[in-house]
Amino acid sequence: YEMTPVFNGVVHTMCKGWGVDKVGEGGGGWLKESVRTAAEGDAEFTGRLVSLATEVMERGRTQRCVLGILRSDYMLHNPATSSTTTKEEDNEEEDLHESIPLQVELNTIASSFGCLSSKITRLHQTLYPGLHNEEGDLPMNKAGENIAKGLALAVQEFVRQKESGEEGGNVEPVVVMVVQPGETNSCDQRDLEFLLQSKHNVRLIRRTLHDLATTSLPTNDRHELLLPDGDDGSSTVTAAVVYYRAGYTPDDYPSDV
Repeated sequence: YEMTPVFNGVVHTMCKGWGVDKVGEGGGGWLKESVRTAAEGDAEFTGRLVSLATEVMERGRTQRCVLGILRSDYMLHNPATSSTTTKEEDNEEEDLHESIPLQVELNTIASSFGCLSSKITRLHQTLYPGLHNEEGDLPMNKAGENIAKGLALAVQEFVRQKESGEEGGNVEPVVVMVVQPGETNSCDQRDLEFLLQSKHNVRLIRRTLHDLATTSLPTNDRHELLLPDGDDGSSTVTAAVVYYRAGYTPDDYPSDV
């Protein structure tokens, strides 16, 4: 937990390294240069994403406030052992206590299982009730609640910006979760939707990339993403926050639409 703000700061700083945008904000372009080889080797996917990012920076971003939902993945490593060492069953518990967690990945898009991992912690506390009584053995996992809180704060910031601007409007702000067609991880996603509604009175709607491309409404002067809502599509909502749980694989882009 103590390292989380540090990792978040590193990722945020790296994102600024794409290049200077239209209004003069950004880094020196080292990140763009770092992914150039990958873009050249995978022109149809990575290359097009790089081109899109460059176009956005050159045009200038409309929204300068961003929310990062990041997930660090770890595996246990014991420096005193190796994968080829035969382990005695009696030493397994001792080896576990001597192991240290090492980060193997940091997810910056479509970070999932925040809500389900919170339930797994409660499962462990139920199965082994003595563990969480000792400080540090089994800390509480509030990932789901914290993600919902972060999304709610981002919605509040969107509303604040809108109220301070010249244009008002009474279109309901919502969180738009971009999902894959036939989503199989809906349990984790729905739990986040329920947390937002029950604890923060914020609505979350689910849309695929194809939905956004084919049903979004003409934008207003604030360049908001406006979407039809309701059973008959007669009402309109505005995307205060777009939370991607899709878009990270070429399979999510079967066509240009």
